[in-house]
Amino acid sequence: MAGGKRLATHPLPTLTPLQENTRTATRTPPATVTATATNAPTVTPSATPTATATTPTVLLTLRCSRQVAPGERFTCTVIITNPTADTVRRIRVVLRVPRSVVFDAIRSTANWRLLTTLQQAETQAYALDIEAMAPNEELSYTFAGTIDASVPEGTELGVDAELTTENGNGQVIAAATESILVQRFRVYLPLASSQTDRSLALQGPDFIVDLQMEPDTRTLQAGEPVIFTVVVTNRGNATIPRASGVDMFINPALPPTPSELPTRWDLLCTLEPCFGIVWEVLEPLLPGESITLRSTPNSYSTDYTFWPGWLAAGTTDVYVYVDGWSTSAEGNVIEIREDNNRAEIRGLTVQGDNPSLLQSGPRATRPAAE
Repeated sequence: MAGGKRLATHPLPTLTPLQENTRTATRTPPATVTATATNAPTVTPSATPTATATTPTVLLTLRCSRQVAPGERFTCTVIITNPTADTVRRIRVVLRVPRSVVFDAIRSTANWRLLTTLQQAETQAYALDIEAMAPNEELSYTFAGTIDASVPEGTELGVDAELTTENGNGQVIAAATESILVQRFRVYLPLASSQTDRSLALQGPDFIVDLQMEPDTRTLQAGEPVIFTVVVTNRGNATIPRASGVDMFINPALPPTPSELPTRWDLLCTLEPCFGIVWEVLEPLLPGESITLRSTPNSYSTDYTFWPGWLAAGTTDVYVYVDGWSTSAEGNVIEIREDNNRAEIRGLTVQGDNPSLLQSGPRATRPAAE
């Protein structure tokens, strides 16, 4: 079975079939025998129910990035649920994406493969096969890709998913469709009729963030000590009054963007062990003021961080995002601009074997996003 995230399952109650009432036909012989012939009543046996094969119902859910800039990566999550008491065998998921999508095998769940027989002029098809699903089991798979930089902004890209099973004789028993908008993230300010109005329209805080790595190189060995320095600055003209968080994502399945927040770094992992850092900025930031954060002990929040001080083999990209743990695209702090809260280091090569280390696991649940 292809490797997917297995979620907790809950057994369904067993239903006890109802017992049918059985009636027995009886005859009472007449007291005396007469010469008149009579036909004996015919007893018709009750019909025996015939067992019929049923196709187990498998549920398919598809969730994709809502908005992606040209040239950027996106992800789709395929969730398959078997809510029945039967084992479902030989499941195939087929995902159809536009030709303008370049498949990202590194950030996708293993075992997706291109189906050359289903290629069309404008779409390409990828399949993932699952040997069997136990009763009440749920599986989750990631498909990642990059939108070609030549795709015009405003384009709606359709992604279609279909599911077949051996139990269903290869027929499509579930389908889902998602749409991805190709559009850069922009912040539109209100029109100002005078210089005073214009300055009022631009009143507010504005986070910007810078990321540096020591040593300053793009090629490292797994286990080689690394220190990241993050500088968060309020470039706006109003104080940032409330606490904010800064998250470091290492090889995430999707670069953090306003439309994908809130999320935790450990929910976007594509490497194992999976590392990530959370810093908490608790003090207000005045206009023009900066705060420097380091990936050294006692600098970050240990409750929500898993960081040994080195990068794992296979690491290519590191992102930091400020003010992202919120239920809205504006974050906890409403800013003049919301599209400049990210910094990144990409194109890394980390070689060799990882030092001995316990595998990473889910971090403690963070407080609810506001």
